[in-house]
Amino acid sequence: MPYFTSSSALNLLNDRLNKKQAKIISPFDNLLIQRQRASAIFEFDYLLECYVPKAKRIHGYFCLPILWDGNLVARADCKVDKLSKTLNVNHLHLEPKLKNKDAFFEALDKELHAFSIFNKCTSYVIHKVSDNTH
Repeated sequence: MPYFTSSSALNLLNDRLNKKQAKIISPFDNLLIQRQRASAIFEFDYLLECYVPKAKRIHGYFCLPILWDGNLVARADCKVDKLSKTLNVNHLHLEPKLKNKDAFFEALDKELHAFSIFNKCTSYVIHKVSDNTH
């Protein structure tokens, strides 16, 4: 089967990945779409809870996993307020495997800023944090 790409995309394969960059992951990303594989590799059980009755949700309606330092270390339940152009992180859940929280929050700030712009927002607010890293 033939595959097509640009030479600039192929050159990216020579670059090292920046594991210290936080990345908000779509529930439909190839990293997560096979839930059993993600659980086996990352020990990260993920469920898209928008299909779960509100009373039974644990992490939020459309909770997004966060990749950092080679692991899925957090989940962010985000919602855009179009009127105020604010990305609301209704609840940020930190996973037990998260180490070096200061470095993580520094990387998360950059990612949330970029994610805000992507969602046509001018700012973001984290309303609640659950720290399960103890």
